[in-house]
Amino acid sequence: MFPRLTIMCQEYPLRRLGNRPHVPQNVNPQGQRRSWRIICMILGLSVLPLSVHADPAPPLRNWGDAMTSLTLGLGWLVPAVGLKPASLSMPHLSIPNDPKELFAIDRIAVGPRNLTLSKVSDGMVFGLLAGAAAQAAWLARDSGTRGRSAATVESLLLTGAVVEWLKVSVGRSRPYSYDHVISPKDDFAHRSFPSGHTAMAFGAALALTLSWRDNGFLNGAGGKAAAAGIWAAAASTASLRVASSSHFPTDVLASSGIAVLCGVIVEGVRWKAAHR
Repeated sequence: MFPRLTIMCQEYPLRRLGNRPHVPQNVNPQGQRRSWRIICMILGLSVLPLSVHADPAPPLRNWGDAMTSLTLGLGWLVPAVGLKPASLSMPHLSIPNDPKELFAIDRIAVGPRNLTLSKVSDGMVFGLLAGAAAQAAWLARDSGTRGRSAATVESLLLTGAVVEWLKVSVGRSRPYSYDHVISPKDDFAHRSFPSGHTAMAFGAALALTLSWRDNGFLNGAGGKAAAAGIWAAAASTASLRVASSSHFPTDVLASSGIAVLCGVIVEGVRWKAAHR
């Protein structure tokens, strides 16, 4: 009996979580280090001096916008629907994950999931996306502003694709998995990094701001107040994702950087395509 107990202790080293021995449920052991490296890279790139040109975004010729949007849409759909997070393939045990494994800033998000706050964040991001979609539809009516409409669609689709591929690649467990045991088949629970809600909220805020810059609305006091409102709504969405224990602070921090970076990339690519 005792030799067997010794072997078991060697195979499954125990750590303390309160007064209980802890063995983490299927958390990706590389997820924390990998997510931290990605956060640093995203934030570094998002502050590079990539110019967002002041002249309106031109439309691409020869069905370029339609093909680009279709490709980006498929790039978003494949990981979102057809792929599973990396951590789902790991052994699943019946003890919650250990908060001591987290970055210090991320421990504030650990707790039971608050569905009320999560639904409020759903409403906020849907409202921002609806505003961006309405603006894009309105701009698409005129050939002179059609390029800005396409840029809005493409930047949001690119943001969604990058977010979903990172979710399945990193496979980070959500904060509530550190509070109680999650199902080994719970796909949603392993898509914490990065936050899709935060990325889409900041992407929509950026798209609306650029549209208002192009048509001069941003120059007036009303435009500045509206811009401040949508960016505050985007920041509130990020805060609610953390408060509801759906995401860690580092998840939403990286997501805001992803949204801005994707928007700047689309602007730069379109500007260079029009001036080559």
